[in-house]
Amino acid sequence: MAFDRLILTNPYNGKIRKAPIGFSWTTFFFGLWPAIFRGSWKYALLMFLTIFPTLGLSTLIWPFIFNRLYLNSLLEDGFRLKIAERGSSVERISAYSRMNIALIADSE
Repeated sequence: MAFDRLILTNPYNGKIRKAPIGFSWTTFFFGLWPAIFRGSWKYALLMFLTIFPTLGLSTLIWPFIFNRLYLNSLLEDGFRLKIAERGSSVERISAYSRMNIALIADSE
C-alpha cells in the first residue's frame, strides 16, 4: 500500500482528487485498470502500448512509477494540496513528486 494519500483540490472547478503516493499495489495487481478508473487516460494508453512490445515486462515497472506520474499530472492540471491523510511531511511529499509542494499547497 502507498505510504500516504494526498487530497488535492482544483480551485478553478472545485474538483477533489485523492492521489496515493508510493508503490502502486493496485497497478501491480490490476495493470492499467487503476489508471482507467482514475481517469488518467494518457497513462492508461501508455501502459497499454508498452505491454505488447515488452512482452508484459512493463507491468513490473509501472507500479513503481504510476502514482508519481499521476500526482505530477494532477499538479500540472492546477490541483493544489489540501491535506495528507497520514500526515506525511511536505518535505517528504516534495521529494517524492519532484515538485515543490509547499509552493502549490492550498493556503487555506
